[in-house]
Amino acid sequence: MRMITGHVAPAFSGVIAGIASSTLQISTALSVAVIGGIFYTLLGTRTDEAAIAQAFIVAILCIAGCLAAGAALSVTLARQLTAAQVRGAPWRSRE
Repeated sequence: MRMITGHVAPAFSGVIAGIASSTLQISTALSVAVIGGIFYTLLGTRTDEAAIAQAFIVAILCIAGCLAAGAALSVTLARQLTAAQVRGAPWRSRE
């Protein structure tokens, strides 16, 4: 796996920063929509405290699952990067 951002010329670093920022904003908006959709789908037309608590718990578990998946992917990527650095890091920036 190669790090694309490491091959970008310094003149285009602003473009990469904008892409990263836009990606974070889009993913945040999508996650709010998806988790909100799960919450309100489970809640349905019920308004009692037990229904709200159940929908909230499921929504929180979905968030926890996404965070766990992100952490696992990050650890996997970090291990791959470390192993690649030991072998010679083909994506090192050209300084």
